[in-house]
Amino acid sequence: MHPGPSAERRGPWPSPAEVLQAAYADWLIVRDVTPEGRHGDWIARHRDDEERTVRAADIDTLGRLLKDAEAT
Repeated sequence: MHPGPSAERRGPWPSPAEVLQAAYADWLIVRDVTPEGRHGDWIARHRDDEERTVRAADIDTLGRLLKDAEAT
C-alpha cells in the first residue's frame, strides 16, 4: 500500500533508521530526547545484552558503529 502524497513529503520510505533496524534486528534502535524535548543521539542496545550499547549523533554513524560492534 502506498503511503499517499502527504506522506511522501515527510521523507523517504523506509527511513534510514528503519533500514538500519531491519539490518540489525538483534539491536533496539531508538532516538534519545533531550530534557528540552529536542532530538538527541541515536542509541542502539543489543536485545540480549544491554551493556552492548552504541550511541551516535546521526544515523549513518550509528550504522558504522553497529557494523564494527557486530564484527567483534
